[in-house]
Amino acid sequence: MSDRLLTKEELIQLSKKSERDAAKALSFLAKKQVEVKTASAELVEDFSSERFLRDIGEDSIVAYTELLTGLDGMSLLTLTREDALDIVDLFNGRYPGTTTTLKEIDRSTIRESINIISNSYATTLACSLKKTILLSVPRIITKSILVDIFKKQAWDSSNSVAFFKTVLRIAEVDYQVHIYFFFLNKQEN
Repeated sequence: MSDRLLTKEELIQLSKKSERDAAKALSFLAKKQVEVKTASAELVEDFSSERFLRDIGEDSIVAYTELLTGLDGMSLLTLTREDALDIVDLFNGRYPGTTTTLKEIDRSTIRESINIISNSYATTLACSLKKTILLSVPRIITKSILVDIFKKQAWDSSNSVAFFKTVLRIAEVDYQVHIYFFFLNKQEN
């Protein structure tokens, strides 16, 4: 992107406010204390979809939302299947390890959790950029669908990605959640 969206310092400040808002809402949903901490925040301006896709496991849980207003792009949230299953159990009052297969109600729990986290970061991002950013309803997708999305959107090195490596702490256990905001630098014809 030709204009830098945010500086590193602005991304760090954005993440601190976002994590407080997400923790409050997730604690309410889980009916137990949830801590959200951003381990790192960066803006990648030389994005490579091939390099990015290599880091996502074949069985990872990927939630996809489109940026509907404010900026062109999308938001992704990724976590391992094991972490997703444990989070589903904890949010539904079950012992971790109870859920082995995601049923529709479990996918709904993941979508709601992801919706809370993504919207917390998107709201703070919108305030920082003085834009109205609305996200679509999250969808759980496979890695192969994500590959198709990247091909269709023609993501290349002219696009920017805001990346937040986030840790959810629930019941003294840490879960790694990666949040990405992809900003498409549309080419004028």
